[in-house]
Amino acid sequence: MELYPLKFNPVYSYRIWGGNKLKTVLNKDCNQDSIGESWDISDVENNETLVSKGELKGKSLKELITEFKGDLGREP
Repeated sequence: MELYPLKFNPVYSYRIWGGNKLKTVLNKDCNQDSIGESWDISDVENNETLVSKGELKGKSLKELITEFKGDLGREP
């Protein structure tokens, strides 16, 4: 399988101190209010992001590291 530029679905986290600047300033595509954190690429437990498109859609970063090891991030 050929690796391609990967995009991940971010995980947005509500925080009492959060706001809307992730939407209004950074143009994040989230439909929630009071977002205080955006985990864009993460392998942190309970905040794992998944590939958004292509043949690897739905795979986590941990799965990609396990499957591709040293080839992940290397130019073809």
